[in-house]
Amino acid sequence: AFHKKEETIKKLKRKADDRNPDEFYFNMTRTKKVDGDHQLRQTSEPVVSEEQHKMMATQDKKYVLFRLSKELKKIEKLKKTLHLIDSSEKKNTHTIFVDNEDEAASFDVAKFFDTHPAFLDRTFNRPTLETLKKERFSIDPDELQVIID
Repeated sequence: AFHKKEETIKKLKRKADDRNPDEFYFNMTRTKKVDGDHQLRQTSEPVVSEEQHKMMATQDKKYVLFRLSKELKKIEKLKKTLHLIDSSEKKNTHTIFVDNEDEAASFDVAKFFDTHPAFLDRTFNRPTLETLKKERFSIDPDELQVIID
């Protein structure tokens, strides 16, 4: 055990000799040596004047507003890349050509698309009368009272 301790002391002495005397650690500024022991120094809180406090608060607000504007720009960019189905911005139009004006006046859109008049506003997923009559829906199209906003 004696030789083991002796070896450790030799290693520590070698390590102390190899140490760079110009080496700096931030902990050196926070501690002081009292009777060979390192103790933390008594540090006082920095005094902040009312003016400095107001300035820091405005800087915080500016940073929050900066981050908010950055996030809003990101949201706008993402919205531009979205392809929405049935978006309210641009309505799709479906042009149907007829031979004469009399045919245009008597044209029935619901009959042409083979659907209930309540579903004419839809540009997608427009069920046909046959689909509505199937057992899955079990709805009689004549009795259908649907209010679509």
